[in-house]
Amino acid sequence: MEAVYVQISEIDPGPDNWPFSDTIMIIGTVTLETLETMLAELEPDEIGTADDFGLPSSLPLETRQKIRIAWWD
Repeated sequence: MEAVYVQISEIDPGPDNWPFSDTIMIIGTVTLETLETMLAELEPDEIGTADDFGLPSSLPLETRQKIRIAWWD
């Protein structure tokens, strides 16, 4: 893996709550199957590629091919 990014979904969810994320992006050559195994305990609802999650097509193809995403509902 080259990098892991966490997308903050809600910065200010209210006075009694903390900011949270429902999406992480993993950059590298990890396969979807390996990522599923690595994240099994965290029980993501979906794991896929940049294309599966509709990331901008303006990203260079080489970069898009390296992006894996895990998402929780």
